Amino acid sequence: MARADEVQSTLVIANDPDADRLGAAVRDGAGWHVLRGDQIGWLLASAMLPAMQDPRDVVATTIVSSTLLRAMARDAGVRFAMTLTGFKWLARAAATGCCAWATRRPSASPSIPRSPTRTDFRPRSPFRTSPMTCDVTVRHLMDRLDEIEARFGVHSIFQLSLRAEGPSGLGAIIDAVQSLREDPPTTLGGLAVSANFDLALGYEGLAPTDGVLMQLGESGRVVVRPSGTEPKLKAYIEITSPPSDATSLAEQRRHGELLVSAVRADLESLLRL
Repeated sequence: MARADEVQSTLVIANDPDADRLGAAVRDGAGWHVLRGDQIGWLLASAMLPAMQDPRDVVATTIVSSTLLRAMARDAGVRFAMTLTGFKWLARAAATGCCAWATRRPSASPSIPRSPTRTDFRPRSPFRTSPMTCDVTVRHLMDRLDEIEARFGVHSIFQLSLRAEGPSGLGAIIDAVQSLREDPPTTLGGLAVSANFDLALGYEGLAPTDGVLMQLGESGRVVVRPSGTEPKLKAYIEITSPPSDATSLAEQRRHGELLVSAVRADLESLLRL
């Protein structure tokens, strides 16, 4: 972003070294808005969904990601799939992360080995997806985010990551998840916990996985699960509000962020490792 300020750029796009993740920041007034992964997904979906006419088309997201994509797909009449966390699960739904897929192989491209999960699809890396993000940005990326949330409701999101240090760390993570299963909180951030789902028993047809999903009435949800790669306990918070003409987006977002902060504070107190 400092370099972008020097060259008067309005957009920053970055890949991690193995190029399977895409980050972006866009100039917003005098500062920068760093896009969350969910927001990048919403923007790419808003650009792609109108062109999806084939009944085989599908958009997919994981259980820990924002629920907004489901509403966008339903509105567009496109199939939606929710999967467990990880590329191996997303691939079974014919998708990989936030990447775009093409259904035909350019004749000049090298041959790609076929597999049962990639029979007629060519995965596009974030480098190929980046021009799509630029295209959306040229058409006022922040305005597009406003349009999406004005239509489908404001979704305030946050990922809490708690590291468990030392030889007892793994046991502490296991105990924390088990405690949520056996003795779930009745409220989080002042919101009533209306339902508590043990993901080890499966959820909406998904395979069993270690974790807990807590529904916060009509206001959102929290998913708590151990990290699959690090000694961490992760909590994915999403607070939603329906579309409203009576309240501005800015006010809805402020209210959502306050609730997210309150839920986060309660979780940090509850999940001490």
